Amino acid sequence: IEGPLSTNRVTARAEAGKFDDVADDHPLKLAKNEIIRVLDLEEHETKDEIINDLLENGRQSLSKYKQEFAPKVYKAAMHENDGPLMKSLKKYFEQLWKIEYGSSNQWFILFLKEYKDTVHYDSVLKRTAEYGNKYSKDSPILSIVLQLTLESIDDKFFDEKNAFNDLWCAITSNGLKSIKDFSDKKKRLVLLQALCEYHRPKLFELLEKIQPKVEAPKSENHQSCVCSQDTQILWKFNGIKRIRITWFFNGQPLPINNRLQVTETDDGTAILKIYRAKLGDQGVYTARATNAFGEAEAQTTLTGM
Repeated sequence: IEGPLSTNRVTARAEAGKFDDVADDHPLKLAKNEIIRVLDLEEHETKDEIINDLLENGRQSLSKYKQEFAPKVYKAAMHENDGPLMKSLKKYFEQLWKIEYGSSNQWFILFLKEYKDTVHYDSVLKRTAEYGNKYSKDSPILSIVLQLTLESIDDKFFDEKNAFNDLWCAITSNGLKSIKDFSDKKKRLVLLQALCEYHRPKLFELLEKIQPKVEAPKSENHQSCVCSQDTQILWKFNGIKRIRITWFFNGQPLPINNRLQVTETDDGTAILKIYRAKLGDQGVYTARATNAFGEAEAQTTLTGM
């Protein structure tokens, strides 16, 4: 099963370099500068490329730049699993988790604090330092919560072909019921919150599509008519579920009578027919479309009597 696409490469690189303009004492900038010092890259001409790649793809990415390092520096960086580079990378990603992902999710900060002193927490942090965003998918919060709450997700688990992709597809498609033998209520609650964060942007995107919209380049126009002749105003709306159309005249509910009649078609077109137009019919006519997800308005200014 093919899992969701990894974090967009361009976006990830932007994330890695977004703290260049912040204060020198910003925790993420301090951590990034520490990595630069460990790798002796302060004066290196391709420093930014190497560091951005490292913060996106983890320590493994350094193999592409072997010729850019002194042999001793490269060997220490790639082979010392508890050496200065891995410690600095872990510090950077830990700050990233707190600042970027936890700033608007207090529950996530508390969750990280609860796991901070566990062996499993250190394993997840090491994995992130080694591979960067490889397992973040399109929701770093959900990925981190999954890796921390499900202790069966260890390095051997990631060695199994498509194992994490299969798990990701299952839980994002079918929810918590897709995880068997997961009875810890506290963990279930945290995982549920992480799933909510995963689905939140997708839900807002969906709501934007299904709330009513005016099918026209502009939602305002001007129209003229001749006194004593019939005229009509029409607007077309789209949206999911049944749309209710309400008409207003100069901001007040439009009185429907034998001379002013409204109709609606199955394709979402709202029609106001004005028979034997009078001078007093000049003004602003508003058609408001409403469904369970929102509303949209279109206005016609009638003139020319």
